[in-house]
Amino acid sequence: MISYCLESTICWFIFYGFYLLVLERETFFTLNRFYLLITFGLGLLFPIIEIGDWQMLTDTDTVSVILQPVTVIASQMGYTLQEIVVTPGAEKTNYIGQFLLSIYLIGVVLTASRLVHGWWSIHRLKSQSVVIQKTGYTLVKTDQQHLPFSFFRNLFWSNNLNLSIEDETRILKHELTHIHQHHSIDILLLEIFSILFWFNLILWFYKKSIRNTHEYLADKQVIAQHQKKQYGQLLLRQMQSGPAFSLTHNFNHSQLKKRFQMMNKNKSSRWAMTRYIWILPIFALLLLAFKTGDILPKNTQHPILPVQEFHVNQSPGDSIFTEVEQMPMFPGCEAVIDIEERNKCANMKMFQHVYTNIKYPELARKNNNQGLVIVRFVINKKGILESPEIMRSLGDGLDEEVIRVVKGMPQWTPGIQNGKKVNVYFNLPVKFMIEGEGDGQSVEKNTPVVVGRNPSTSTNDEVFIEVDQMPTFPGCEEIAKMAERKSCADQKMLQHIYTNIKYPELAYKTGSQGTVVVRFIVDKNGNIVKPEIVKSVGFGCDTEVLRVVGTLPKWNPGIHQGEKVGVYFNLPIKFKLQDDEPSITKEKKEILSAPLEFSIFPNPTSGQIKIGLKAAAQPTTLYISDIRGKILKEETFPTVTEATEITFDLSTLGATGTLFVTIQQGTQIKTEQVVVN
Repeated sequence: MISYCLESTICWFIFYGFYLLVLERETFFTLNRFYLLITFGLGLLFPIIEIGDWQMLTDTDTVSVILQPVTVIASQMGYTLQEIVVTPGAEKTNYIGQFLLSIYLIGVVLTASRLVHGWWSIHRLKSQSVVIQKTGYTLVKTDQQHLPFSFFRNLFWSNNLNLSIEDETRILKHELTHIHQHHSIDILLLEIFSILFWFNLILWFYKKSIRNTHEYLADKQVIAQHQKKQYGQLLLRQMQSGPAFSLTHNFNHSQLKKRFQMMNKNKSSRWAMTRYIWILPIFALLLLAFKTGDILPKNTQHPILPVQEFHVNQSPGDSIFTEVEQMPMFPGCEAVIDIEERNKCANMKMFQHVYTNIKYPELARKNNNQGLVIVRFVINKKGILESPEIMRSLGDGLDEEVIRVVKGMPQWTPGIQNGKKVNVYFNLPVKFMIEGEGDGQSVEKNTPVVVGRNPSTSTNDEVFIEVDQMPTFPGCEEIAKMAERKSCADQKMLQHIYTNIKYPELAYKTGSQGTVVVRFIVDKNGNIVKPEIVKSVGFGCDTEVLRVVGTLPKWNPGIHQGEKVGVYFNLPIKFKLQDDEPSITKEKKEILSAPLEFSIFPNPTSGQIKIGLKAAAQPTTLYISDIRGKILKEETFPTVTEATEITFDLSTLGATGTLFVTIQQGTQIKTEQVVVN
């Protein structure tokens, strides 16, 4: 909301500044009126306009199936610490936000009250007066002392005015111009938006200029048939003729000096009309300024290789499908009858092939190069893997290693569509990570990892599981007895973790709980190194545990046979929801759930995705979160059909890299990852 208001204000400031500098002194009053109205509307629309067609031109991703990622994490048991239980705490109240919201709502109420009061005053005056229907307008004869004014089709005239026939004719001509040109619509429109944007000073300047333009238009109609001098004297005489109404067009409006200047100003030349064209480049620049993120490709940590054209060994009439009735399967599970179990078996076989064959390139180790490589390939209708191509690159031999392993895959069971074998696209993400220096992404479920040893760590340093004197958390060194010192150290460590750890938002919203086990080494210098998850929960819990482990201070190192040594530790942290939290999860658990399936296309993507959802007709919640479990988008659908397609633009979330799409229906929760370039 704040961003929208800021962008709208910038638009109005530039548009109104152009009006003051270039257009205000021109006599094209009708053009000025519509310029102000149109630019006011554009200021409302520009911050929310989506340039869908331009984005399509820059979207070079090919829609394809993304395979379940490969995950390789080494596991070695060590000393296991006491399990830590984490429960979600009460949310902190944002008092500043509540205070600002209260101020805003008070302003809305006051400005809305002003509008309602103005409307009611006019309505009450009309109900107490004599109403006479005229051709093209309604004459309202009042007994109160006030200036002549118009409001929509009503012309209000005080019986207490003492005017000559000529002056009455001039005033009537002035007010009928307001009525026939529907000026009251402009005023009412701006007054309504003034309620929502009461704090925006630019809007008040817009209102003032619109009113002035209305008066210029009405004055122009009068002086076309009457002398300027007598009309100007009439305006001066009516300056103190009584009170005015805020929503109306009063005959003697303020800014008389400007009105006199415009009445006596020479008519602008036709050449001056070209000035209105000057605003077009400003329109384009503003649109580009606010929507650069939607039009330009997102910057990524690693270069994205340009997409090359596929040349598959197929007939010219053959198509490459992105989704088919029966997807291709890695060989080795043909004997499994159940199709779902066969798919799981095939995926496991494929993972085993990658795990067995892939290696961390030496150059990448030396350069500490780690991250995500995405390879795209085609399984043709003969089951042969063709056209492997890197969609996201890391270099240093990592891309070539992925291509080598993929090319070494055996012949697959081809995909089938409408009873025929067809060609199918696949994407396979593989993450390379130097052990002990990951960014946290590798530990979440479904995150592709190939682990390599950190070259900066000495391979000669032995890491022990049990030692004579175990490492201890700092802060209890003054305690003499070893048992008491260890108990104190454990309590200090637990206190540190309880103070720093938070229940991830996605895990809390989806009702996810369980025990995360993190393994790390306390090296001979007391440093915490090589933290990795050996038991995962996902939904941001794994990343939160790693984050907190990263905040641990230097320990007192372990001692074995009189020397300081490295020691393995396992730390179990249990994420547990309280019985009454969250209530939404309890309600959802009352629903009987049918099998839940969904897929995401394209993946990777530059932003736009389609989520194909197959589920029962029940309330369904969609979550989009980052690797830390922070929810970036949440939407609940009251009911879904057996096959629902949801379209969403991830670029609007302002996040790139690996995101997680979670679907929850009843007790069922499923998560898929999507890579945003």
